[in-house]
Amino acid sequence: MTPPPTPPSPPPRGALGAFIASSRHTWRRNLRQGWAALQPRERRLVAAGAALVGAFGLWSVAIAPALRTLGGAADELRRLDLDIAAMRTLAAEAEGLRACAHQPPDADAPLAWRQATEQHLGALAQVGAEKEEPPAVTLSQAPAELMFDWLVHLREAVHAAPVQASLEATGEGLWNGRLSFALPAARPNP
Repeated sequence: MTPPPTPPSPPPRGALGAFIASSRHTWRRNLRQGWAALQPRERRLVAAGAALVGAFGLWSVAIAPALRTLGGAADELRRLDLDIAAMRTLAAEAEGLRACAHQPPDADAPLAWRQATEQHLGALAQVGAEKEEPPAVTLSQAPAELMFDWLVHLREAVHAAPVQASLEATGEGLWNGRLSFALPAARPNP
């Protein structure tokens, strides 16, 4: 009869591998011996302490940062919604200005400017002489809201923009002063 084959010998380990294997074995053996030496009450206390340390670690690494992120999410969403609304407002304004820029200037811009001023401000405004350059208007006790509507209309309909202003507040939203405007250059009619 032939002798049974001998199992292959494990590959040789270096000094570091042997040290790690023996240290791990020694550490486990010491831990088991220490655990066995404890009384049941002491084992429960050690287990409860280990569970408490584990729970604290879980809380500080996983749960607390997630709750902090969720807590700040509502404020962050409100801030982002305000940013989006502001961007949409700016985009609409830019689109409106872009649409105005593509319209050819009116050959009768001075007349349109004069009519818009008289229509919006009436007796509150005194329009300068017809051939005055640049065209100007003198305001007397003009309400701010009315002036705003008038300036928006001039910008959109007549393509006129104020180039010089000398205004003074006289009361609750009332203004006196003088505004000069730049009107679009008239193109000859074909």
